[in-house]
Amino acid sequence: MTPSERRSGHTRSRVVESARWVTAQELAARYSHPVKKVIAKANRGAWPCHRQGSLIRFSPEDQAAIAEKWDQFHGDDPPVQQQSYIQLLMEEAIASQEERNKRTNL
Repeated sequence: MTPSERRSGHTRSRVVESARWVTAQELAARYSHPVKKVIAKANRGAWPCHRQGSLIRFSPEDQAAIAEKWDQFHGDDPPVQQQSYIQLLMEEAIASQEERNKRTNL
């Protein structure tokens, strides 16, 4: 960290130059995150990881991707576009109506 970064409180990306795989506990410590939250993000695919049995490990490439997401979204997960329940029902109704129209036109 440079002296100007130290004074401003701004630090560089958390990209690790290590060729070492790390555990969820080590990653949690690096990002001041609870271990359960790191595991939850890995389980739902928000953070890339590798599984070895029931263990979760993060490769150097995984760590770089996580650091990039962390810097971009300030620790939050990227926003996910989710359809509302009403939108899903409407799409289902339209598809059903189109199917009926096809059957009657035959």
